[in-house]
Amino acid sequence: MKFGAHFSASKGLPGLIDQADAVKADAIQLFARNPRGRGESKIEPEDAKAFRDEIKKRKWTVVIHAPYYVNIGSGVDRNRRIAVEVAAADLEKADYIGADYVVVHMGTPGDDRELKDCTPLAIKAVKDVLKKTPKVKAQLLLEVGAGPNRVGGTFEQLAAILKGVKSPRVGVCLDTAHVYLAGYDIRGKGMKKVLDEFDKKVGLKHLKVIHVNDTQSELGSGHDRHYHLGKGTVGLETFKTLMKDKRLKDKVFILETPKEDKGSGIGDNPDLVNLKLLKKFAGK
Repeated sequence: MKFGAHFSASKGLPGLIDQADAVKADAIQLFARNPRGRGESKIEPEDAKAFRDEIKKRKWTVVIHAPYYVNIGSGVDRNRRIAVEVAAADLEKADYIGADYVVVHMGTPGDDRELKDCTPLAIKAVKDVLKKTPKVKAQLLLEVGAGPNRVGGTFEQLAAILKGVKSPRVGVCLDTAHVYLAGYDIRGKGMKKVLDEFDKKVGLKHLKVIHVNDTQSELGSGHDRHYHLGKGTVGLETFKTLMKDKRLKDKVFILETPKEDKGSGIGDNPDLVNLKLLKKFAGK
C-alpha cells in the first residue's frame, strides 16, 4: 500500500516532496497545469530529472490529475476533443517528471445525448489519447463518475469502456465519495459488498488508485462535496472496512479531502490526521 494526498504544485516539484514528507506520505497527486484554465506550467529539464531521480530513490508513486474540464467521455464534442488533447499532454508530462498515472474525469452526456451514447464516445476518445502517446509508459486512469448521471458512474458502463478500449495502458481510479454519490451504498460493511460488485463487473486488477474521501452529500445525490474521513455521511466504519480488505494491499490511496478544518474539529493539519487514520486501519 502507498498513502498520499493531493498536493499543491505552486512551489514547484521540490515543494511537492516537502509537503509529502510533512505528512509522512509515500504517494503524491498533483495538477500538472491550471486545474480550471488552459495554461500549462513549464518544468525545466534539470528540475524534472531531479524529481524523477528522487521519486525513484524513494520508491514513491506519483499521480497527475487532469484538470476538471478534461471529461474524456463527455457527450459534448468540443469538450471531448479538448479532453483528448490535454490528457495526451498530461501523459507525456507524466513520463517527463516520472509520474505513474494520469487520472481523468469521464464527464456528463450533455443536453443532446443520453448516458448510454457516451460509451462509444469514451472508447474512441481514450483510443485517440493512446494513439497520440504511443511511447508513453504512464497509465491513463478513468475515474468513477460522481453521480448516476455521470459517464462511468455505473460499474457496467465503466466495464464496457475498458472492454472497448482493450489496452493495458488504461486502468481505473475509484473515488469513495464518487461511488457513494453514484448510488453505491459503501457505508460500513457495505464497502466490501461494493468492492465485490466492482471486482465482478470491472475487475480489481484494473484498479490502481483509490481516492479516499468522505462527503457532506447524501447517497446517490451526485452532489460532489468531499469531506474529512468520518466527518461526513459515509462514516468512519466505511474506511476501516476499506483498509482491512486484503485485495487492496498493492493499491495507492490518495486523499482529496479539504486542506482546512472547515468546522469538522479535525485540527490544523487535516492531511496528517486523515493519513494517520488510514494507516492505523491498515495496520501500518
